[in-house]
Amino acid sequence: MIKRTVEVSSDALYLHVRNRQLVLKSRDGTERMIPSEDIGMLVLDNPGITLTTAVINVITSTGGCIVVCNPSHLPQGLVLPIEGNSLQSERFQKQVSMPEPLRKQIWKMLVQAKLNLQAKLLESLGKQHQMVSSLSKQVKSGDKGNLEAQGARIYWNELFGRDFKRDRYGDGPNALLNYGYTILRASVARSLCGSGELLSKVVFELKSSGNPDFRNHLDSIRELYTFNHLCQVIKVPQLSPILFCTLSQLKHHV
Repeated sequence: MIKRTVEVSSDALYLHVRNRQLVLKSRDGTERMIPSEDIGMLVLDNPGITLTTAVINVITSTGGCIVVCNPSHLPQGLVLPIEGNSLQSERFQKQVSMPEPLRKQIWKMLVQAKLNLQAKLLESLGKQHQMVSSLSKQVKSGDKGNLEAQGARIYWNELFGRDFKRDRYGDGPNALLNYGYTILRASVARSLCGSGELLSKVVFELKSSGNPDFRNHLDSIRELYTFNHLCQVIKVPQLSPILFCTLSQLKHHV
């Protein structure tokens, strides 16, 4: 069963649990109930929302996660379930002890997948894609030539124009990208936690940029084709409640 993404943005809502149902109670006493086992992600996007500890417990106990947004409507925090099972320590150990050559090969595959999908998206939009596609075939173990960054420069210029620059705090397409990426990243993180994986362990360390999280590159494998196409079609200067709802459902399309 595909779990639901519940985005709560109304002011003065009180969230609590009754009979393992998530209850959303408004100021006038009106209540709405949602089965907790149906919720894969709960997005809280209003500083006026209050909730009980029972809400956190019931959502995470069924494998769901909770995303908390800041006053700028961008995700600020993430609550994930921790599965205590006999296989977890074994999986942690396998991740930590992964040999360096294997890490570099995995990194190579991640970069190639990212570049290939970027090229496919550009091609589907009728834009120049040959240069990005060519870079994907030149990636070496560990991406020694940093072709990922070279491809990104070409990709963003082709997709949104040469004046566009990626900015994690920017408006317009940047705001949409940042919000959508976080929703998808949260969904991936929830799945990894549920299978007993260690999220803080990266695949491959880049000396020039610290420790990039493995989840950041999972973003590039699947969501770019869907999400960037959405950004190309919807031209808006800022985020709105309607777009929040649309973006929060992106994880169902990858």
